[in-house]
Amino acid sequence: MEIQFAKGAVTFEQIDRLFAEPENTKKITLQQDGKAFLHENYSLRVSMNLAPVVITPATSTDSEVTEERYSVVMAQKSYAELQQEALQETVEVLVLKSLGV
Repeated sequence: MEIQFAKGAVTFEQIDRLFAEPENTKKITLQQDGKAFLHENYSLRVSMNLAPVVITPATSTDSEVTEERYSVVMAQKSYAELQQEALQETVEVLVLKSLGV
C-alpha cells in the first residue's frame, strides 16, 4: 500500500518517526471522498521517499501537472508471520505462569 503526503503538510522526519514503529501502523484508517477505509497489519515499511507525482495528466492542450510528495510504501505481514507472533505471545504467557509471575 502506498500512502502519499503533501510536502508542505508534514516533514520527512515526522513521517519517518510515525512509520518506524510497527505498533503505529497495525491499523491504518485512510479517508477518501468522505469514506473511511481500514487497513490492518501493514506494519512493514518497504520504502519512503520524496518523489514527483502526476496530479493532472497531460492533455492535447496542456502539459501534465506534477507535485513533489512524500511517499511511504507499506506491506502486510504474512499469515505465517502473524501466527508466529501469536504463538510467541502464548509461549511468553505460559513461561511467566510457570515462573509464578
